[in-house]
Amino acid sequence: MKGILHRLHPEIHLLKKNQADIAQLKEWIREAWWLVPQTLIDTLIRSMPNRLTALRKAKGWYTKY
Repeated sequence: MKGILHRLHPEIHLLKKNQADIAQLKEWIREAWWLVPQTLIDTLIRSMPNRLTALRKAKGWYTKY
């Protein structure tokens, strides 16, 4: 998401913490969300069992993910 946002809107760093800019950011996030490839989503879903196993082995600490 972060990469998509920065690719679409490199000016994102110029936004301030006012209502108008927050609304703009929300719109950009929605736009980026719809551009996440379905193949990436599917890959992440399929990797969940491995991620959970790694988390359990690490007892909640850091994993390679």
